[in-house]
Formats: sequence, structure tokens, C-alpha cells
Amino acid sequence: MDDIELTRFTRQFKVAYFFTTFPKPSETFFQREIRSLLTLGLRPEIHSIYGGARSFENYPIQQFGWVEGLAFPLWLIYWGFKKPKTVLATLYDLLRHPATSWLNFQEIWLGALFGLCRSKHLSNKNFKWIHGVWATMPTTAAWVAHRLSGIPYSMEAHAYDIFQHGGDGLIRQKLKESAFVRTSTQTGAKRLSELGASESKIRIIYRGIPTSPQPPALKTLPTEGQLRFLSIGRFVGKKGFFHLLELLSYFKSQKLDFTATIAGDGPLRDQLIQYRDRLQLQEEVSFPGFLSQDVLKQEFKAADFFLFTGRIADDGDRDGLPNVLLESVECGLPIFTTPVGAVLELIQDRETGRVFHIEERQAWLEAIYGYQESEKEYQHLQKEAFLKLSKDFSLESNMQSLLSVFFKYYENMRT
Repeated sequence: MDDIELTRFTRQFKVAYFFTTFPKPSETFFQREIRSLLTLGLRPEIHSIYGGARSFENYPIQQFGWVEGLAFPLWLIYWGFKKPKTVLATLYDLLRHPATSWLNFQEIWLGALFGLCRSKHLSNKNFKWIHGVWATMPTTAAWVAHRLSGIPYSMEAHAYDIFQHGGDGLIRQKLKESAFVRTSTQTGAKRLSELGASESKIRIIYRGIPTSPQPPALKTLPTEGQLRFLSIGRFVGKKGFFHLLELLSYFKSQKLDFTATIAGDGPLRDQLIQYRDRLQLQEEVSFPGFLSQDVLKQEFKAADFFLFTGRIADDGDRDGLPNVLLESVECGLPIFTTPVGAVLELIQDRETGRVFHIEERQAWLEAIYGYQESEKEYQHLQKEAFLKLSKDFSLESNMQSLLSVFFKYYENMRT
């Protein structure tokens, strides 16, 4: 397949993209991917199942409203007459694969409702493909729509949707019937194999960011005076922010002069602030809340180290490769991290960052002191991390890879 052939396919490929919620402030990676796909010539019809907006940068979004949802009995009757065996088989599969949590139950059934209500629209508009961006609600919708309309579907599976509570309750069935599954890490690919996905269906395509051909200006560390730490994420258990506060408390006990900004929001916000106060870190640690991308850029540039203390949560949930780590590298900010999820696919110890277990507090501290004493080693981390980013995490290159995968499987379906 040459570039001309791929360009022609991209412009003609009629695909419906299913999101849980789009756009979502905490999922900027999806916004970047859609922006890149539009630049490359793809014109997907974007569907936002739960909330979202009517448009994204003037590009229309098909929202799903409650009024439309209330029509599901009519659609159930319609499809029941048209494809009674398919409807009964789908209901049977939905009931025989129990959800793994209350949240997963809601995701599965709302996705099924959406697929039921939108299948006729997809058939009437002559769509050639459906793509679900998470293995949970969007892919359940794609799976139901596929069964009713006959339109092939593909799916994505990345982190919580394959790890939390053992993964989505219906995922094995959806993997079996999908044309392919895209995951954004090798860790995700391994987990999908464990869940029964055929090796021939699994495609690893990393998340990406627009990379400049020129690396960011190299940072220098103050040999004396205050250091600035930065951490960003949703305030949920898998991010390990309580462990981060304990680590910072240890730094303070060892007389390290620093300030730390922990940006983000989430259900654990109040508990984290209370724990910070209990550790007497009010002067050192701030929680500014959710920050815009422009403000975050300034925070990346002002900080000396990015600290990531991710962990495997009690329910099995964990990060894949947090998008914020890519953004940190893009801005030239060295990363200190725990070895969780797919982080090691970006951060190799002493090359593109530093890796420590959370309990190795003295090792974290000694490494910080070491980089204060060696500007060469500090800048080595920045250079190598940017080279890794440019090689494996280029947004345009990775989206071209995704389009090539669409082309391959679409052609296979046709023949």
C-alpha cells in the first residue's frame, strides 16, 4: 500500500467513532488523536454516548439524549421482528456475562441501549465501519450495532477496561467478534492475550503527541535553593498520591528544600488535602485543582522533576502509560517514577528517567541530590527521553499506523 492509496482510502472511509464522553477534559489524548485524524483526511462521525459536547473545534458530534433513549422499546420491537434470533442471542450474551462492578453494569447496558437505538441510523447512512475507543461502553455499543446492522467493528482496550475488577464483563465476547483491537502498550497487549484475544487481532499503537523536530531547551538544576516538583492526575487510588505525600514528607524530614504542585481533581481530593495537612506539608505542597493545557505547559517548564507514584489499586485498576508522562518529556521535564503499568515502555532507568519502588525513599532522595551535582547527567535524561518520544510516540506517525490498520482489515473483510 502506497501513500496515495492510503490517502484515497482515508478520504472515502466512512467510519463511526463511539466515545463514552467526548470531549472530556481528562482525556486530551483522544482530542489530539481526533485532531490528527482530521488533519490526515479522515472524517469520522463522532458519537458521544453519555454527555459531551455538540461539537469539537467546530467539528460536529452526535450526542445521545434521553429522549432518543426512551425510544428503545420501539427499536427493540423493530429489531425483534427483523432479526429475532440475533436479538435473542444478544440478550442471552448480555445476561450470561455478568458485569464485574456496578459501574461496569451501567457501562454495558447503556452501551447496549445506544447500539440498539443507533443501528438503523448507521445502516441508512451506509457506514462501512464502527470503532469503539474503550472496551467498555463504546465497544458494547459497537458490538450490538454490528450484530444488528452487520457493519464490522474494531475496538480499543487500554487500562481500567482490561484490569479493573478483572476487566469488562463482556470483553471476551467483544474481542471474539471484533475485527481487531488496538491497545496503546505492550502491557495491554499481554493482558488482551490473557483475556483470549487472538494474536492476529492485537495491534499495539502508542498514544502520541505532536512532536517538534527540535528538542526543548535543556533545563538546569539549582545547585542550592528550592527545588520544584510536579505531579498531575486524577485523584483516584491507582495514582498513588497518598504515597507521594509520604515521600514528600520524608524529603522534608531530610531537610530537602522544595515545593510540590499536585494538579488535578477527583473523588479523593478532600482526603488528600487532609492527609497533606496531617503530614504538616501545607507550606510545601499545593493542590491547584484542574489546570488548562496552557497553564500546565507553564508548570512543566517551571518544575525541576516530575514525580509519578502510580500503583495497582485494590480493585486491580492501574495506569497504562499516563499521557501526562509524554507531556512531561515533551517539555523537557525529567521523570522519577514507580515501575507500574506500562511506564517502563517509556522510562528506562538512568536513560530516559529514573525508576524506583515507592518504599525506596532514600534512593529517590539520593538521586535528586546526585542530579543537583551533575548537570550533565540531568540533561542526559532530557535528551534521551526526547529521542524516545520522537521515535515511538509521534502522534502523526501513530495515527497513520492506525489508518493503515483500518485499511488492512477493511480490505480483508471485503475480500
